[in-house]
Amino acid sequence: MTNKQVANKFKLLGDLMELLQENPFKYRSYHNAYRVIRAQPEPVIDQSIEQLESVKGIGKAIADKIHQLRDTGTITTLDKMLEQTPPGIVKLLGVKGIGVKKISAVWRELEVTSPGELLYACQENRLVELKGFGAKTQEKLIDQLEYYLATEESMLYAIAEEAATQCIEILMESETIESVHFIGDLLRQNQIVSEIELAILTDDIRDAAEEVQELGFVSNGEYTSHPDLGDFVFHFINDEDHLEELSQLPLEHPVMTKYSADDIADIPYHMQELSTIEYLKSHPDAINHVISDADLRGCIHNHTTASDGSHTLEQMVDQATLNGYEYLVISDHSKSAFYANGLKEERLLEQGKSIDQINADQSKIKVYKSVESDILNDGGLDYDQDILDQLDLVIASVHSNLGMDESKATHRLIKAIEHPATRILGHPTGRLLLARKGYPIDYAKVIDACQANGVVVEMNANPHRLDIDWTWLDYCIKRRVMISINPDAHHRDSYTQMRYGVLMAQKAAFPRELVLNTKTLTEFEQWRVG
Repeated sequence: MTNKQVANKFKLLGDLMELLQENPFKYRSYHNAYRVIRAQPEPVIDQSIEQLESVKGIGKAIADKIHQLRDTGTITTLDKMLEQTPPGIVKLLGVKGIGVKKISAVWRELEVTSPGELLYACQENRLVELKGFGAKTQEKLIDQLEYYLATEESMLYAIAEEAATQCIEILMESETIESVHFIGDLLRQNQIVSEIELAILTDDIRDAAEEVQELGFVSNGEYTSHPDLGDFVFHFINDEDHLEELSQLPLEHPVMTKYSADDIADIPYHMQELSTIEYLKSHPDAINHVISDADLRGCIHNHTTASDGSHTLEQMVDQATLNGYEYLVISDHSKSAFYANGLKEERLLEQGKSIDQINADQSKIKVYKSVESDILNDGGLDYDQDILDQLDLVIASVHSNLGMDESKATHRLIKAIEHPATRILGHPTGRLLLARKGYPIDYAKVIDACQANGVVVEMNANPHRLDIDWTWLDYCIKRRVMISINPDAHHRDSYTQMRYGVLMAQKAAFPRELVLNTKTLTEFEQWRVG
């Protein structure tokens, strides 16, 4: 269990205790534990009680609960709070734009107990007169609730893939199962997975189905559940031809209305998207140039403890060296990102001196001085030019005021792109998949501006973002605009997240030569100074 997963248990516990109007001292201590645990560089789940108690912000009570979570998979106090809270209220905690105090207000004063009921209350204009709300808040909340309800049963690719992989490991304990294969959304590397579908190949379907039950899976209508991993859709098959049939797109899919199965037989399943097929049909050799994990030579856009990362500059450099990268770009948050401990000028320049010293002390990896500069409301960047000139490159990103209309939002990004210091446009829409819609922009205009100004577009590979959306990568190819597949790493283990960006780029058959961090160190340096 990761620190983030452990921390989230304590956040939920604190939120529920606050909702249930328990002792404020207790729920504040759990909220503090959430922040402390997330910031720890090593897994707390593996530490002894004594080690945990030595961490400021983790006392004996929190340490005991961490061990209880490790040993039993749950926290007794949390279970008690969940028993006292309507399930729909717990769901509301996952809706952006409404915090604990507002949830408490609609629960107690309007008797709302679920996202659906709250949406109805908003549509009935019942929140306008409620203290702490208002017409604008109600309007924004309607948008967030509609998005939440539309995606409630979906999951991120990374989460579905992990569950499916663990499921396959369990299934392969069966002596009658020959192999298990991804199909559906997982096979197609879709960024959002509606259900986890697996094809189970076996010579004896009846015996295999019985063994699956013996392995702890329970059939429940069309779904098969596992107590630790969740719901799956299993397809028991006894020949590979059936596997091929299950892997094919449905007849009503746009691809199948234009192409036959024979037309796309040689195109990998995850590239069987209409725009990608048309690109591959007109560029037959493109399939041989598609980006892969092995092509990545450098790691760009990474955070340290100087802002909101979990590991120090030195630790991030050491891990990148172990991972075999030729270069590493450190891009902590800029000063306007106060919520992320953004760096004021003197701290940014001091970090630059530390990077210079690291480069002087070793030659295994080149470390670059950068910053993830907030794009201000008017499209400007977060420091004066004389500060930006002391950096090796600048990533410009929007983190605030995400409610602009498309025209204003597009103008804001284009102005930032035109800034002479901007080299990479970070996560263009600022979206959080299944949590927050993206910033509304005119993609074509933004990509055209990047082409005109020599700016690279980030494919933010964090599985919660995957931003720029892969469906606009074909336009990047057409305009010959480079992308950079970046982990946006806040933890040294997060370097591995780049693979999710690669998966999305592969869906568009994106060529490796248009990916910035496939460049060698020499080539990257030429790009940087060119």
